[in-house]
Amino acid sequence: MGHYGLRRLLTRDSRVELLDACAGGAEALEVLRAAAQGGTPVQLMFLDVQVPELDGFGVLAALVRDSPPVPMPEVAMNSP
Repeated sequence: MGHYGLRRLLTRDSRVELLDACAGGAEALEVLRAAAQGGTPVQLMFLDVQVPELDGFGVLAALVRDSPPVPMPEVAMNSP
């Protein structure tokens, strides 16, 4: 399922919002940290482990190192 298919799947339920989609791991970290610092942390993240710049495992490792950590469930997957 491509990115846009996922977006449509998530937005069918009016209680769910997809606010950010990132092109790579470095951008994802910026978005996650900014949201947490702004008082509206991301509540669920779908992460491809083979994203550009910084892979998904690197994103997760950076989140664990953050102080305070960014708590949220993560769903890691690999694109075919």
